[in-house]
Amino acid sequence: MPAPYGIVSEGYSAKTYEEAAEEIADSLRDGFTESVDLAAVGPFGQFQALLAEAVAEAWEALQAAYSSFDRDAAEAAALELIGGITGTTRREATPSTLQDADGIGTMIATGTNATALTAGRVASVAVTGVRFVTTEAATLATATAWATGTAYVVGDIRTNATRIYICRTAGTSAGSGGPTSTSADITDNTAHWRYLGEGAAYALVLAESEDTGPKVAASYTLTTIETPVAGWSSVNNLADAELGEDEETDPEFRSRQEAELVANEGSTFAAIRNDLLDVDGVTQVRLFPNRTMSTDADNVPAKAIEAVVVGGTNADIAASLWTHVAASIDTYGSTSVAHEDEEGNDQTVRFSRPTSVPIYCAYSVIKDPDLYPDDGDDQIAAAGLAFGDLSTMGKNVVASAMEAQAFTVPGVLEVICAIGIAVSPTLRTTIQIGPRELATFDSARFTVASSDGVP
Repeated sequence: MPAPYGIVSEGYSAKTYEEAAEEIADSLRDGFTESVDLAAVGPFGQFQALLAEAVAEAWEALQAAYSSFDRDAAEAAALELIGGITGTTRREATPSTLQDADGIGTMIATGTNATALTAGRVASVAVTGVRFVTTEAATLATATAWATGTAYVVGDIRTNATRIYICRTAGTSAGSGGPTSTSADITDNTAHWRYLGEGAAYALVLAESEDTGPKVAASYTLTTIETPVAGWSSVNNLADAELGEDEETDPEFRSRQEAELVANEGSTFAAIRNDLLDVDGVTQVRLFPNRTMSTDADNVPAKAIEAVVVGGTNADIAASLWTHVAASIDTYGSTSVAHEDEEGNDQTVRFSRPTSVPIYCAYSVIKDPDLYPDDGDDQIAAAGLAFGDLSTMGKNVVASAMEAQAFTVPGVLEVICAIGIAVSPTLRTTIQIGPRELATFDSARFTVASSDGVP
């Protein structure tokens, strides 16, 4: 009895090339003679192969059409059509960006006062050539002049000797002189400075990568001006670029569709969390609910919920919470947003952002000089940074885990990684990260010192 094909009780059964070829062979034998020559080099054999291939392709097309109704089997456009049933769209590729958590640009342009930079100016990473384009217009303005005997904090930007500097270690400036060189670490009494660029004026500018996806621009590597403008002398970046994303893959999109079905199940904690995670730009969420009638140990008020969220805009997060938190439950947190409800009234929605804990890492490496690459120090820093960037809220930073990343580089014999929350760490330790805290990593806070050893 021939095998059943098409839609059967188990699903869909497609006819294979081999099965089609055998059926065609039987038909040729019935129509001509049992001894018909079906050798591959003969005319009947070639006819059999061509026809079998066409039949098999037709069955495969029907298989694809059938699978397009099954989320687990659908692909590409068919999977997008299924997502459309629940309003879930595929996430598009996004560019990497140069901006801090407050939306302030971290690309710094230096040069002559009043120099205007239109949106669309391009700078690139010197080593890799990755290009970033400004997304807003900016005008350079003269920086505050360096002063003697002044207390400076990390991040202060000053001009001296017709150059721009940023304070990298807090302290009090000297009685004269100040920073004048182009060094990355300039001692100024107890303060330390880093050279940023030429000119007495600067502007912090928003920028994004020309191409979408995770385009890397480590701190202080965006140093090449690709579209010169008179009066624009130098460019740099004060922090690592926030990495963009490639277009959502089918497995990722399929998984998110399933999560959104859960999110539609009322105001359960899973639904609230999944809906927040679906907000554009949100990467992490932790919920602290309090079902009791009094303030709990986490300081969450009675009958309230605190959402601690990484990424996304305040307005989008507030909209999600207003939609999915039950009317009888209040929202709590350090960030307050006025959200307009369905009747046009402003409602206060609260949530929190995690406290950033900047991590400093100092690697001491013993290497095999025959195997260790020329850029091995940079590779170790990059490996540690990539690992650190996977940190989640409440996850401790462990020195041994950071050390393990160094061994991904050929020729590493021994490694010690000192970690801390201040410059020049000396301890191989564990940094405790609270449930509302997030360890943050930046290439500017990584140092690697390597020396030759004997394997």
